[in-house]
Amino acid sequence: RTDLIIYTGNFTLHLQQLGCIYNHIRIDKYESPQCRVFPYQRIRSRDIRNINKIDDNIYQQIDIDRSILLKTHLQTYEYIDSINIIAECYPSFAMYDYILRTDIDVFLTPYFGHFIPYNDILLVGRGSYSTAFNTGRLRRIAHHMNWLYANITNIGSTW
Repeated sequence: RTDLIIYTGNFTLHLQQLGCIYNHIRIDKYESPQCRVFPYQRIRSRDIRNINKIDDNIYQQIDIDRSILLKTHLQTYEYIDSINIIAECYPSFAMYDYILRTDIDVFLTPYFGHFIPYNDILLVGRGSYSTAFNTGRLRRIAHHMNWLYANITNIGSTW
C-alpha cells in the first residue's frame, strides 16, 4: 500500500478537509491508502529545556544531545528538518518497505502508486534539468499566463 505522510507543526483545516488523519500509524498492510499527518517539532523552534514535555509527538524520537548539536550548528539551515525527519520519525514509517522523501514542489503522478524500485536501488535526479527547450517553454507559458518570469534555472534540491 502507498500512503502520503506529511510531517508538520500544524494539522491545518486544509489537511483535514482532504481527509488526512492525524497521528495514526498504519496498523497493517491491508489498510486502504491514506493521507497521514504527524506532528513534527522543527529544530529551530525546540526549547531544549522542555523537550520531554511534548505530548503529541509519540512518533518523533527526539534525542536531546543531538537536538542541542543541531540547534547550535544548523538552526539557520532552513532545510535541516527535511532530512532530520528521517532520523527522528522512524516509528511513523517503520511499516513501509520503501520511503520517498520529496520536497513540497514535487508532484507525484498516478503512475507512482504502481512503481516498485528494481533491486531496491536508490533513484535520484541528476539536476540541471533546465535545457534551452524547457527554459524557453517556461518563459512562453509564463508570458501567456501573465506571470513574472525570473529566468532562474538549475537551482537544485535542498542538499
